[in-house]
Amino acid sequence: MSDIKGKLGKTVIFLCSMIIIFEIMIIIYYYNFLEKQLFNERKALFTQFVDKVSESVNYKIQIFWNHTDIFEKLIHKKQFNDEEMLFDTLNEIKYIAGLNDGIVMTFNEEGCFHTSDGHEGRMCEPLVDKNTQNKDKHQLFIVNLPYKKNSETYFLMVNQLEKNVVIDEKNKITQVAMAVNIDSLKELFTSEGFKDRSYTFLLDKEGKILYKNTYNNDFLDGYNIFSSIATSSKMVSQGTIKEIENDLKNNKKIAYEIEYQDENWFVANGNINSVECDLMIFVPSKLISADTALISQGTTYVLIAILVLFAMLCYTIYVFVRINIKRDRKMIAQQKQVNELLEKQAQAADSANKAKSRFLSYMSHDIRTPMNGIMGMTDIAVKNIDKKDKVYECLHKIAHSSKHLLSLLNDVLDMSRIESGKVAIENNPMNIKLLVENCSSIMEGQIITRELKFVRDFSDIKYPNVFGDELHLRQILINILGNAIKFTPDGGEVVFSVQEEVVDEDTVEYLFEIEDTGVGMSEEFLKRIWNPFEQEEGRGNIKCQGTGLGMAITKQFVDMMEGQIDVVSELEKGSKFTLKLRFSIDKEERLEEELQEEDVDITNMRILLVEDNELNREIAQEVLAERGAKVDSVENGKEAVEVFISSEPHTYEVIIMDVMMPIMDGITATQCIRNSEHLQAKTIPIIAMTANAFEEDIKRTKEAGMNTHISKPLNPDMLFIELAHIRRNNLKQ
Repeated sequence: MSDIKGKLGKTVIFLCSMIIIFEIMIIIYYYNFLEKQLFNERKALFTQFVDKVSESVNYKIQIFWNHTDIFEKLIHKKQFNDEEMLFDTLNEIKYIAGLNDGIVMTFNEEGCFHTSDGHEGRMCEPLVDKNTQNKDKHQLFIVNLPYKKNSETYFLMVNQLEKNVVIDEKNKITQVAMAVNIDSLKELFTSEGFKDRSYTFLLDKEGKILYKNTYNNDFLDGYNIFSSIATSSKMVSQGTIKEIENDLKNNKKIAYEIEYQDENWFVANGNINSVECDLMIFVPSKLISADTALISQGTTYVLIAILVLFAMLCYTIYVFVRINIKRDRKMIAQQKQVNELLEKQAQAADSANKAKSRFLSYMSHDIRTPMNGIMGMTDIAVKNIDKKDKVYECLHKIAHSSKHLLSLLNDVLDMSRIESGKVAIENNPMNIKLLVENCSSIMEGQIITRELKFVRDFSDIKYPNVFGDELHLRQILINILGNAIKFTPDGGEVVFSVQEEVVDEDTVEYLFEIEDTGVGMSEEFLKRIWNPFEQEEGRGNIKCQGTGLGMAITKQFVDMMEGQIDVVSELEKGSKFTLKLRFSIDKEERLEEELQEEDVDITNMRILLVEDNELNREIAQEVLAERGAKVDSVENGKEAVEVFISSEPHTYEVIIMDVMMPIMDGITATQCIRNSEHLQAKTIPIIAMTANAFEEDIKRTKEAGMNTHISKPLNPDMLFIELAHIRRNNLKQ
């Protein structure tokens, strides 16, 4: 019996041992299988992210190529007499393109260059190898500019001219180029989701580090990234460092996991078109997926429990299965959440790229349209300079196109400032009746040449004096009125009415209604009308539809004023906008004084004009001289301070001061004048004249001691009115 029990005991022990071994094998197999699946999913999602980054960089480079094509057309239109004209032209091109961090360059056959920041020299190596007979029109290089003493790296995009541009017999321009500091594109290499843990390297096919964007200078520090990886890291996923190097040389996509500085990292690459280099991005594995250490730790605990509680084998197995299933579900749920997050990030990046593409497409079309008009009418005017009527017609069309171009740029700037939170609503005294009448006058001026009926009704206004934001309310009304007139064909009607309702003794509510008989809007588009960049295609025969930002800006301003705006519309029948806003009643008696055109007299007014731009200075001098003013001009703030301090008292009645100038800016110059010992130092009126027309810019000029602010492009009528106010105040004193 004892032998039977002994054999049975041995059999049970054997069977139990086999069960434990079998279970352990299943666990190990399951663990490896799950880890492999998770790794493949993480690798695929991370590869998608890297592809999006490389697509964004390639897209940005393509935009720069488009700029160089425009530069080529512009430079062919110029006739150069000397190198100084060339430098001025390069600066003009840079200003038009808005290249704050870029440099516009020209090259000759020998590689000698001129730059928009005033340098000339010769590249250390030729841009084109004459022996290779390279026929590519566009070539992109990654270089350090020889005249830059720092270690900044640039994308140098070279456009081979189809026809050389001659400056003189020894100097012929064969290429135009644009150098863009790679650091200015840093936001393209990063992801908000990864914050400061995303490391990006720009490599050649041999692994040489051309540029890197890292938050830790010690991260893979070295000349060649493969050498750095090989000496300080090891592979986690299948493969070797040599395989990564070979794949990169053969233009293959890579996606591996390595261990570096006691942490696992995913690494993948993306190709940069137009140049033989790749982006390689490193991101910590734990930021992409749930940490698989929980599985290993849980499995170890289960195995120890099985071995310790052998006597309760069946129960232990039962508990293990339940715990394992529960943990699997939790882990899968975590992984699903991470996957959904990564998918949302990928979708958001894709959506952002599409929105940018759509916006750039709109802006490219809408900005080119008035630009083509300006350039075309300028050429026609030059060719017909002796025909006064033809020149006048061209100038009229140029002015119209310029105003449209300015409105497009203002829309983009307004939207950018709203999104950055830099727009604040003011609460100053204003007159509603004067405001709406002024808006109506502006609109009536736009329809003088059209057969369009404009009806206005402001008879219900009893309390016109209120506290509010006149500037932004005016912009809201002009945006809506402008659209009503734009989308209403000749023979139609636009009605603008204002109704007033007293809420209490201190508050009044205004109902602004703008109704037209124009082309109307579809029900589907009305759901998207307040979104940025939204435009309805095929609205009648309207050729100029704008940026798609006007209604988005309007809605933002109305919300900031705590108002309500609604719209109803029907295709081919028209639209009706209803705007409700509440204001505090201004009970203080105020004297309304407005200068009329006939009141503006600045004859013999002595003016000191401070402007560094020669063209702007010439324009300002001309318009002031036409009104009889006597103008002395200087080119920078330092000269302005010297001229004013050395002048006799009351030599000048007013100073018109540009703000952004070399040597000494307008802010500093104003402070020097105000702090000087001159008899008029504290009293002479100083008018700020600058393209920076935002609230914080106006605040800075006032804090510096400037009296008022005139925006560029210069509006002569506004300038004359400000000068007339100054002369009237001087006469009262």
